[in-house]
Formats: sequence, C-alpha cells, structure tokens
Amino acid sequence: MAQYSSLSMAAQGWYYDLISLLLDEEVSEIRGSVLEKKKGNRVYLYDNYRIGGKTVQKFIGLKTDELLERLSDMNELKKKRDNRRKARSDLVKKLRTERVLSPDVSTGKVLFALSASGTFRLGGALIGTNAFRAYELELGVRFDSSNAVGTKDLDIASFERFSIAVDDVAIPDIPSALKALGYDAAPSLDSRNTWRWINHSNSSVGEVEFLTPSFDETEGVKYLQALKVNAQSLHYLNFLLRDAIDAALLYRDGVLVKIPRPERYAIHKLIVASRRADRGLLKSRKDLMQATLLMEILHETRPGDLFDAYHQAQENGSSWRNHIEKSFRQAPHLRKLVE
Repeated sequence: MAQYSSLSMAAQGWYYDLISLLLDEEVSEIRGSVLEKKKGNRVYLYDNYRIGGKTVQKFIGLKTDELLERLSDMNELKKKRDNRRKARSDLVKKLRTERVLSPDVSTGKVLFALSASGTFRLGGALIGTNAFRAYELELGVRFDSSNAVGTKDLDIASFERFSIAVDDVAIPDIPSALKALGYDAAPSLDSRNTWRWINHSNSSVGEVEFLTPSFDETEGVKYLQALKVNAQSLHYLNFLLRDAIDAALLYRDGVLVKIPRPERYAIHKLIVASRRADRGLLKSRKDLMQATLLMEILHETRPGDLFDAYHQAQENGSSWRNHIEKSFRQAPHLRKLVE
C-alpha cells in the first residue's frame, strides 16, 4: 500500500486562498473592456484595449460564473495588488512549513516564465511528474518520502484546436522565453518539427517537452499556434487534459498553473504504464506507482470522481480497456478501488 499522511485543515485552507489570490491577480491585470466572442458552444472572454493606433484582444478565459464574479470586482481587485502580493507571500511561507514538495529553483524559474508568458492562460497544462507533485496540496496530503519522485524534465501539453480557437499568443512566445533561460531546440532530422528543448547545464531543468493529443492513427508532430511551439501528439492524452484545474506552486509568491484532474491523471497513468511496459520497465513502474498512490487517496477522499473517470475511460474503446486491464494484472488490488 502507498504511504501518505494528511495535511492540516489550515494548510488546505491556505492553499485554496493562494489559488484564489492568484486568480484575482490575473483579473486585476485587465487593461480595457471585457469583450465576448462566441465560438461553437463556448463563449471566450477577451481584454479589449488599444496601444497607440492598434487594438489588442488578450484572451482572459472561457466564460464561467466564477470568472464573471471576479470580473465584477475587477476595479476593487486592481486597488489591492500590493496587499494581495504580501498575502500570497505569507501563504507560501505558511505552506512551506507543511513540508510538501515544492519546485526546485531551476524548475520554478521555467514555470514562472511560462506562466508569465500566458502558457497556462492559453490552454497549456503541466503534466507528468511535476503535476503529480502538485497533488499533495490539491488533495490535502503529504506523500511519503519513498514516493517523492523527482525529475529534471518538464512536460507541457495543450489541445491543438483550443490553441487555434483562443486567437491569441503567448508574450513573449515560448521559444523566446526558453532561449532567455538557456534552452535550445533539441537536434532533429527536421529542425522545423522540434518539440523538445534542452538545457545542458547540470543545475537546470534538463528538458522541456511539448505534447498534444493525437486524434489520428499516427502520433506525429503538431503546431500549437497560441504558444508558437511544435508538440508531439500522443494517443489517450485528450482524456488527461479534459477539464484541467488551477493549481498553485510554491515558488516566489506562488505560480498559477493548470494541471490535470487527479482522477484523470491516475487512470491515464494506468494506460501509460501499460504502453511503456515493453519499452522501459523503470518508467512503467513509476507510472504505476503514481497511479497507485493517487487511486488509494482518491478511493478514500473522492471515490465518486475516481469511479466516474475509470468508467469514462472504459467507454472509450477496447484499446483503452486492454491497457487498463494489463496494469491491473501488475497491481491487482487497484481493480477493487474502482469496481
């Protein structure tokens, strides 16, 4: 059985206060009027303002009741920026006393730069092990030290179609932001299709990779228009990215990112562990360890969410069911948590 302990009730409150303050900060940066654009069955909100003779429309987010409520307090939020920054700093300081996993300096630098450029506002989500580490605060637990896996790599994923639909771009664009931090596009046979960025410094994040769901038979390279980067497309990734949630990372006075819902991450890891089993036993075991830990926590704290995610994956087809079944054979007790 995976090991974890509960965070204090106070820590869980501090964490959600920190997310709320970071969301308030995004709204307080709006410079003009709020413009609505309907695309399909969704409504997109934009900050509409002028710079000289040019009209700028900066994507704010999808229209939701929560966002509209924040926008209604926009003027008051702008007046309290200094107080809010100090409050965030105090919350981060308190949360660090709970001994949860925090980004190291090099990882924090990259995520801070990506967040500041608009990566997560424009549909990007942090996935992989660095997202897994963020689930301590989201789920109100502290992972046992044996499960405190580390990595020097960062994985960012986004839907290709959403990247087009937002009709906005990251500023600075992601290649420029990464180059400023010492990253270069990884060598490849076709330099136009580079989706991995490498920093050869031992003190920095090793690789930053960009991924996107594949809806084709093959897993080729796609272009994420909003981020101006290429991304490796992968099957099953659409399940992971759907309904991503806000998360706060403990770097500086808090960094706002998007991460997958924990129940989707857990079920997706069952699939990934199976796919990797024949290619890399070590990575497959890590995937299964992460799935196990999250499923045990969710079975205790959010069983309905875990049950729903599992059955949605089951309904996606035989290949999904086969991969999950293969992982269940490696860890039989996990089946009981969802059935």
